[in-house]
Amino acid sequence: MINDIKKSILLIGGGGHCRSILDSLCTIGGYDRIGIIARDKENYKELIEDRIISKYLVGVDRELPEFFEAGWNEAFISLGSIGNPIGRKKIYSFIKEIGFHIPTIIDKTAIISRNSILGEGVFAGKNVVINSGCTVGNCTIVNTGAIIEHDCSIAEFVHISPGSVICGQATIGKDSHIGAGSVVRQGIIVGNNVLIGAGSVVVKNIPDNVKAYGNPCKVVD
Repeated sequence: MINDIKKSILLIGGGGHCRSILDSLCTIGGYDRIGIIARDKENYKELIEDRIISKYLVGVDRELPEFFEAGWNEAFISLGSIGNPIGRKKIYSFIKEIGFHIPTIIDKTAIISRNSILGEGVFAGKNVVINSGCTVGNCTIVNTGAIIEHDCSIAEFVHISPGSVICGQATIGKDSHIGAGSVVRQGIIVGNNVLIGAGSVVVKNIPDNVKAYGNPCKVVD
């Protein structure tokens, strides 16, 4: 490890989501060094075979306190989430306890209203639009081409998948997943810990702790 890094960031977790974040970071610039942290030694060995990830691999999860002491400034959760953010939440607690700063990462092509508020650890990918008056909670993923219209409330650890549209004044509860290409009608409330299937059209409120899909979107057992 290097002790004199001016501005550096560790991405926690390799894989597809990590590659998206890495691409955005390399386009944005501003970091002296970017490192990727694998889950453990076995995962590290697997990621060595990845031609993109392998260039940035620097260590494993248990070494994070050492990296912090060595002067790495920031950490970001690059582990993906499909309907289950438990892993991301554990990482968040761990890096917060260590003392890392957790930035918000916005791709250069994303359009974010200056009148919206994004929490720490949010990732807004390519061609994302977040319109005026929105709040987006900590560690939420807003993926490629997703649109969050005006005055929406998106809670923490939500995943808005590629191509989804959240219409104005809608609310998405914490830990929920909105599947790719879905539409949530204006003013709708989607509860906490909800999984909305890909391509759904949500026209009625969805309660907590359920799976739902279809057009119109319906709760399923």
